[in-house]
Amino acid sequence: MFIAEDEKLVIDCLLHPEKLGNTDEIIKAIKKASIDKDKITSYLNKINNKSLNKRAGFLLEKYKGTDLSGKIRHKDKNHVLLTPYTRGKHISRKWMVKHDLD
Repeated sequence: MFIAEDEKLVIDCLLHPEKLGNTDEIIKAIKKASIDKDKITSYLNKINNKSLNKRAGFLLEKYKGTDLSGKIRHKDKNHVLLTPYTRGKHISRKWMVKHDLD
């Protein structure tokens, strides 16, 4: 049986949100995860997906207190939805993520 590292699990949750069911499940996975900042930074930079970086940066900062803004590439003028289940009532100006979280 293969068990993913927490950092890879968080990335997979954000790349394939449809497999978890909804935004709450993604947040639960992030809250439970033990994240090594250097390891997740390395993975995100290797994948080099700005939308993924924005989502990961936003959620890790909100729920883990981990600021990756100076370590991952995410700057552009495009907004992304947090998940396909998000309508986007709020916008994180720092991460350019539209979300429905309070």
